[in-house]
Amino acid sequence: MWPRAIRPGYLAFTVVFICLALAFGGPVAIGAVWLWVLLGALDFAWALVVGLQTAVLYRFRPGNYTAGDPLDAEIQIANDGWLFAPAVTLRDGPRTTVAFVGGARTERYSLPPLARLEIRRAPSARRGHYRLGPVEIGTEGPFGLFAWVRHLHSEHEVTVLPRLHPLPHWPLEQAEAYGRAVKGHSPYPDPTLVVTTRPMLPGDSPRRIHWKRSARTGALQVREVEPSAGGHGVVVLDLWVGAYGRSPDPRLLDAATEMAASAGHAILRSGATLSFFATGSRPAAIVRARGTGALGKLLDLLAEVEADGPHALRVRLPALAQQIPPRSVAVLVTPAHPSGWAGTLPVLQGRGATVAAVLVLPPWADGDAVPAAVRHLRQIGCPAWAASSAEQLAGRLWPQGVLPAARARQAAAAGEAAGTGPPAG
Repeated sequence: MWPRAIRPGYLAFTVVFICLALAFGGPVAIGAVWLWVLLGALDFAWALVVGLQTAVLYRFRPGNYTAGDPLDAEIQIANDGWLFAPAVTLRDGPRTTVAFVGGARTERYSLPPLARLEIRRAPSARRGHYRLGPVEIGTEGPFGLFAWVRHLHSEHEVTVLPRLHPLPHWPLEQAEAYGRAVKGHSPYPDPTLVVTTRPMLPGDSPRRIHWKRSARTGALQVREVEPSAGGHGVVVLDLWVGAYGRSPDPRLLDAATEMAASAGHAILRSGATLSFFATGSRPAAIVRARGTGALGKLLDLLAEVEADGPHALRVRLPALAQQIPPRSVAVLVTPAHPSGWAGTLPVLQGRGATVAAVLVLPPWADGDAVPAAVRHLRQIGCPAWAASSAEQLAGRLWPQGVLPAARARQAAAAGEAAGTGPPAG
């Protein structure tokens, strides 16, 4: 069903003409009214026929998208009849998910009979799962008095994943001396999963000596092991509506989802299993997952979460603590000030969990806007960082002085840049 749009000016002039004809009468006034009505009827019929003979297709190139990618979208408008289309208007409809035209601007085109028009755009993809549109397509008559309008969505649905910005080795990982350099590895080595052996270097633990291989080679050999499945990391994304303000800025939620995705990716890359919990109104959780498939599932969940949680983090944490395995690493991602939820951290720490916090700042805020909150969390034994994007968070993880491997890599890079080579032991 196409809603009919009538120009207000035409209705106003029609009412005025009829009133003048009734007031003064005469053949001239009556003729003017009839001429005005006939012009309106002609314009109405012309717009209707043009609308019926106009075919419209809204589509985009299928594929995998992440937030901020350009969507290769296209609208095809075809005039399949023999009647000239004097004006075809194109504009974004109400509650559009992605702006195809942009703003309140209206584009106007004219189509000769049996003509086809292709309009290509590359709007920026927004995180979520939706169909593109609606876009308003209006066909008018030659006098512009009437228009037939239809709302058009794309044929297919698209899922736009949050952008994944890989973090450096998570600062809660351990580091191991490896000769004159420092090697970062998973904090959960499994001594039963031996990959290979190598000559023993200064700093290697004697407990890792492979005695049989050492006896055969005549030199001390140490075991290289795989990360164990025993380690466990947990990411908790705070979706309490009050933490995002009364009028939530979508950029703040997008930043929070990107940081949660990056933290989950860092945990999976370390060899640990991952659990994910979101505190929104709809259940969104991953329990003890591992590998690249778990990362895909995490990104799919984060693509659809909304800041609609009814309860604050301080209310949800005690319940979530029962689902977090003991001796795990829990990362809290929240835009809420820690004064509201820091008091519940002992519940997690009492289960032997190592708790870290990532405070999500608004995109327009300075990264150093909450140093007191970060210092307070660190004083109570909770490593914390504040950032307004996953990229900024990645840059802040290096200089904290928590990860020796990071300092060694930075020093080695600085030495190579200066031409001095790696630093001495």
